[in-house]
Amino acid sequence: FILEGLGHPHLVALKADAEAVAAKYPNIQLMVRAGGDDLAKQSADAEELLAQGVDALIIQSANAQMLKGVLEQADAMNVPYFFCLKGIKGTNAVSHALAGYSIEGKMMGDYIAQTFPDGGNAVIIEGIPGDESNTSRTGQFVKALAANPKWKILASRPGMYRQEPAMKVMEGVLTEFPDINLVYGANDANALGALRVIREAGLAGQIKVIGIDAEKAALAAIKKGEMFATATHGKGGARGRTLAGVTMNIIVDYFNGKDVPRWFVSQTELVTRENVDQIEPLF
Repeated sequence: FILEGLGHPHLVALKADAEAVAAKYPNIQLMVRAGGDDLAKQSADAEELLAQGVDALIIQSANAQMLKGVLEQADAMNVPYFFCLKGIKGTNAVSHALAGYSIEGKMMGDYIAQTFPDGGNAVIIEGIPGDESNTSRTGQFVKALAANPKWKILASRPGMYRQEPAMKVMEGVLTEFPDINLVYGANDANALGALRVIREAGLAGQIKVIGIDAEKAALAAIKKGEMFATATHGKGGARGRTLAGVTMNIIVDYFNGKDVPRWFVSQTELVTRENVDQIEPLF
C-alpha cells in the first residue's frame, strides 16, 4: 500500500483501515509505504516493492499521473494494481475506489446558492493547486454557486489542505476585503483554520464557514454553531469503512476469483446542525 504521506488524519485513517482488513486474513501480508508528500519517494517505494515480488499494489497518490512509469513496470511484470481515493483513466488498473470530489463540491455550492438566494460575498480557500481533489471540489463549487448570480467570489487562494496556510490566507483576505459573508474551505482543515482567524478577529457568527470531510473537529464546531456546514467524505458503505478498506476487500475478492467493480465512487452527505448528531466521523 503506497500512500502519499501520513501528514493528514484522513491518510492515517486509510492506513489503519487497510491494516484492519488485512489483519482478518492470516495469509495476507500488507506492506505500507508513506511517501512523505514526495512523488519521487512514492515512485521509489513502488519500484522497491515490485522488486520484492509483491502480488498487488494499492496506490494512493496526490498526483497519480506522475507514477505512470511505475504502472508500466507493474504491467510488464503482470502485477495487478488498484487505485484508492484518486486514479488514472486509461491505465490497466483492476479497480478504482474513488472519492466523489466533484459530487462533494457541487453539493456544497448548490446548498449555498439555494439556501441564501439573496447572495453575498464569498472567499474560497483552495487545497493543493493542481491536485485532482482540489480541482474537482473547487471547480464544481464555483460552477454550482454561479447558478445564483447574486453571489460574488472575492478571492480564491490555496490553503494547501492544512490549517496554518489557511489561517494565513484568511488573515490576508480579512485585511483586503471588509465585507465577507462566506468562507468555503476545500476541506475541513482549511475551514477550521479560517474559523480560528475569524474567531480571533471578533467576527464569530458574522461569517459563515463551510468545509468538506466531516472530520471530528468540524462536527464539533457545527454543534457549537461556529461552523455552518460540511460534507462527509470517502465513506465506503457496505464494502468498507474507508476507501482503503473498500480496496482491500476488492483485492480479497479479486484473488478469490470473484467479479470486482472497475469503478467504485463514494457517496457524500450534507452535514448541518440538523443532522450532525447522526454523523460518524472517519477521522
